Amino acid sequence: MSFVKKSMGFRKVGQRGAKVMYDMWKMFFFFFYLKPPNTQNNVLFLQCHMTPLTRWPTNTASLKHSIPHFYIFTKLFNLEYKISGLLFGSAHVSLTLYTLRSSQTKEEQSQITSQVTGQIGWRREGIKYRRNELFLDVLESVNLLMSPQGQVLSAHVSGRVVMKSYLSGMPECKFGMNDKIVIDKQGKGGTTDDSGKSGKQSIAIDDCTFHQCVRLSKFDSERSISFIPPDGEYELMRYRTTKDIILPFRVIPLVREVGRTKLEVKVVIKSNFKPSLLAQKIEVHIPTPLNTSGVQVICMKGKAKYKASENAIVWKIKRMAGMKESQISAEIELLPTNDKKKWARPPISMNFEVPFAPSGLKVRYLKVFEPKLNYSDHDVIKWVRYIGRSGIYETRC
Repeated sequence: MSFVKKSMGFRKVGQRGAKVMYDMWKMFFFFFYLKPPNTQNNVLFLQCHMTPLTRWPTNTASLKHSIPHFYIFTKLFNLEYKISGLLFGSAHVSLTLYTLRSSQTKEEQSQITSQVTGQIGWRREGIKYRRNELFLDVLESVNLLMSPQGQVLSAHVSGRVVMKSYLSGMPECKFGMNDKIVIDKQGKGGTTDDSGKSGKQSIAIDDCTFHQCVRLSKFDSERSISFIPPDGEYELMRYRTTKDIILPFRVIPLVREVGRTKLEVKVVIKSNFKPSLLAQKIEVHIPTPLNTSGVQVICMKGKAKYKASENAIVWKIKRMAGMKESQISAEIELLPTNDKKKWARPPISMNFEVPFAPSGLKVRYLKVFEPKLNYSDHDVIKWVRYIGRSGIYETRC
């Protein structure tokens, strides 16, 4: 982004011009939105930092000493068109002009507009619903690379908080989670909450990004997420964690070579979550050598099939409860080959979906405030859902 700076001066044009300038001085902040005929999406910001005059300036000398600097920020703007429509003149007003040469998206322009004007571009006024509802989904993707001995080589969780808001008016929402910084502050202050009483785990968030509606100043100071929600569906925040991750499944592989024409494979999967919860859409991909000629599979649960196009045994289980285990055994027949290189043994990969957040994130509270309309936080119907899915979930064999 490059700025082109220009300075100009304006001479005295008489009492009429001075009166116009005086009327403008009485305001602390101006915002103009101008569209020249041959351009699009041109936004002109005029910001005036000044104090009101205590008396009417009687001459150009007193007028000159009372005029502050004007700062005009614009994108691809026509200088003559804008200035002629903006100022009628005064006694030597110093203007500093910045032309923004970079291209900006509509979202970036709306963020700038909101910061300058205080207006809310992501929500219109006058929204009404018969029933006020708020849906919150915590969607996480857990990634893992584990050694054959069960050592975690790398693991992280990428998460999103997706919301659907069907609220009347211009409500303000507050969302709190079991952030480690918040829990530590409450512990030092001697206060407790519901999460502390139940021994709920706190999480350490490595990094996060927010929707433009979130007030970042409050999050930095209070670690609370305060916002005026857009209408409908939107992504409130994204985050990433690398510590104290709950690994939903443990994969235990055992591969034994029987001569040069046969392999024996045994894979055990163990679920590592509460017995009352059910994992769904479980799928295990067990790789096979390129010279595989036939496979015989025996599985205790679900269905397994060898897919030659993928060079893998695909094992599918519809659902599995927590603290359970299941296993599959396979005999793989190999064609003779002159290749002296050993089989590289690609990792076993796994797909699944669980009804909890592997990072341990919990919603501590979700509150709605709308002082202008006759409904309170208790009148809002709230829904919270946790969904954990596998990302790249692999175990070396």
